[in-house]
Amino acid sequence: MKRPDLFALLLLGAALLCMLTVYITQGVVVSRNPFTPIEENPNLTGTIVQMDKKLDSVLVIGGLLEEDRTIPVNDLLKSGKYPNVYWISNVNTRRFQLGDMVDVWFNEALDSYPAQTSAVKIKKTDS
Repeated sequence: MKRPDLFALLLLGAALLCMLTVYITQGVVVSRNPFTPIEENPNLTGTIVQMDKKLDSVLVIGGLLEEDRTIPVNDLLKSGKYPNVYWISNVNTRRFQLGDMVDVWFNEALDSYPAQTSAVKIKKTDS
């Protein structure tokens, strides 16, 4: 193989690797270092409005007002009134029910709406 051909091949490989890295990491927002101990304050405090027991996931809306709890979930999402909405996986759904207020700790979340994350810790709040 000629030297210019080898250089072009290496350059192409490096460009593809950069594009793949950007594609894989796009949309991931790191909220804190995954090796940091769990902080006292949760990343999210909110209300469980939907559950997927097969996937051990819950949909939590942060700051949900009492008067909005009777509005269908899809209407709440379409309204854009609540920016802190997360599908949270890694939840033992047998411990929770719809309407529970929860504190959630997580390391990272996919930047989507609703956001998606995996719970490091989740517990019912006292309020």
